[in-house]
Amino acid sequence: MAQRFGVGQEAVLRRLLTLGRTTQAFYDSKCADFQKIYAQLDEQKDPSEGGPK
Repeated sequence: MAQRFGVGQEAVLRRLLTLGRTTQAFYDSKCADFQKIYAQLDEQKDPSEGGPK
């Protein structure tokens, strides 16, 4: 669904919560999962890449 609308998975999840199509508990659980993934990706980044030059 996220790809179809060109948004992130978190945005879709937030919208489902806003519309009452998911629970706060499920939302919180998935957000915790997203945070773990983001932390892992951050650890894998090469500090010499990106940023201003």
